[in-house]
Amino acid sequence: MKLLLVVILSAAFGTLLLEEARGDAIHPLVQVHMGIPPNEVVCNEDLVKLVDSEKTRVICVKESSVDIFARGGWERLPDSEPSVTEIKDIIKTISITKAESIGVKKSSTSIYNYIFEVCAGSVTLVAPEILIKTDLDTKTITLSQDIPANSCRMSSATVTAINSSSITASLTNQDDIVSKIASINDKITSLNQQLEAEKETLASILLEQNTDEKKAKIGESTTKITSLRQAINDLRDDIARYNLVLYGQKSKTDLPKTSFTGSEISGNHVKIISALPSKTKGVWDVVLEVCAGRESISDPIIKVTTDTVDTTLKLTKIASNSCYKTGTKVEANSSSSISLKFSDVTFEIARLQGLIKDMEAKLATKRGELADLTNTVNPDPKKIHKVTNEVISLREDIVRAKSSLYQNIYNAYKN
Repeated sequence: MKLLLVVILSAAFGTLLLEEARGDAIHPLVQVHMGIPPNEVVCNEDLVKLVDSEKTRVICVKESSVDIFARGGWERLPDSEPSVTEIKDIIKTISITKAESIGVKKSSTSIYNYIFEVCAGSVTLVAPEILIKTDLDTKTITLSQDIPANSCRMSSATVTAINSSSITASLTNQDDIVSKIASINDKITSLNQQLEAEKETLASILLEQNTDEKKAKIGESTTKITSLRQAINDLRDDIARYNLVLYGQKSKTDLPKTSFTGSEISGNHVKIISALPSKTKGVWDVVLEVCAGRESISDPIIKVTTDTVDTTLKLTKIASNSCYKTGTKVEANSSSSISLKFSDVTFEIARLQGLIKDMEAKLATKRGELADLTNTVNPDPKKIHKVTNEVISLREDIVRAKSSLYQNIYNAYKN
């Protein structure tokens, strides 16, 4: 019996490992080896946390496997949120090194590499703007990445000073706009949940037999979807506007699965599933399918053309190699005149997002190099200066790209 139980547990544990590999949380054994206590190990949302009788080992299993493991002495352990130490909005100096070895003239004036760390408190810092002052110089820099709440990020700058002790830094733009963006994001999350639920309702209605009642349900559902989407787009317009203000004003220059219809997803496409006349004359309840190819589309914007209107439809994110159904109301004299396609700005936004992602990865690597250099016993000023300049260049390129990105998003959503 014990042997059989071991075999069952081994099989279940094998399934567990496969399930963990597809999830978001790293394997519980890895978490424990990282120093996380068993009671604070995090499991994926669809898994249950179990601990052995000695409370020294923890695993994450499917709900259907809990009883099997319970026979071996494992007990259910509720998830506990890891404690978070409150961090105030502060800037900490990490190091100040004189760039003497790169040909700076010997005088009372010197160029310094100023390495610092910016920490966010209980609210995410959006487009943090840092004012750096010395006894000779004053400059403002904008960090290229937001800083999540209760976390820190290292950066650097070059400044001119007579006395290195005169170098100070402070945050300048963190006012109520940050709280506004956080509040808007919360509202968007709630509305997106309602929108996803309504899209599922619409999908269920489409499976019903064709009756007048079905047509009425489709009309009601598309009306609700259109209303929710408009509310989301209005809020995204607000966020785009705030981001454009934060990033744009500082920029120096402008910068094989199958679909629901059965066809293979070979690329990005939009397809009309049905177009039924609504209760309003000249308006059609259109159900459409939107698909993304190998790359996800975070801001899909559909160009809608009919014999009476030329407009755009802003949708929610499409995951790579996937499709979803949605509905909208379209003005047209004839349903045959309705044409849908992705707008050009959709792919320009995607291009800029990809570019920013690549540059942020390079920036993270350079920040790591900078951290290693500053933590050595005898840091090399020449190397620090070189990497500092690379960090500055990348940061400025990212800010310019974000300015262009938010300009495109703002232009798309304000129309």
